Amino acid sequence: MRGVNKVIIIGNLGADPMKNNKTTYNVATLSVATNRTWIDKNTQQKREETQWHRISLFNGKVDVAMQYLKKGDGVYIEGYLKTSKYTDKDQIVRYSTDIIADTMQMLPKAHNNSYGGYSNQNNNNHNVGGQTQQESNQEQQNRQNTNSQQPQDNNTNHNNLNDKIPF
Repeated sequence: MRGVNKVIIIGNLGADPMKNNKTTYNVATLSVATNRTWIDKNTQQKREETQWHRISLFNGKVDVAMQYLKKGDGVYIEGYLKTSKYTDKDQIVRYSTDIIADTMQMLPKAHNNSYGGYSNQNNNNHNVGGQTQQESNQEQQNRQNTNSQQPQDNNTNHNNLNDKIPF
């Protein structure tokens, strides 16, 4: 039977990407934090736990990460786990488990979202190329006219959804 080794991480960078110049391969490492919250059954208080993940990037993803990612930025990573064995300077055998990234996606800047996710707010501001751009009155009016000409579905109003999907 064939197994599955698949990891999906959505989190924030704990530091700027680090390029490994000791190898002939194009390699970089990301340190990504993910958070988990729950209510403690004994104390009824909200608890939070942060996990840190070491992500290895190769080839073209290295160039993108080095150019565009900075500490605190949100990222979506898909990849697989790889455990390596090495001997440290004191001749002790150690093991290290990394996530090897197959896919890396930069997440948009968020206003109050700890994962860098997208928050759909009705403020008529759009983020274009990292810059916020205010819609002109004419563009707003054109959109309203277009919406009023479309047939209305009385069961669902998709314009008022506030989904917080992080990608």
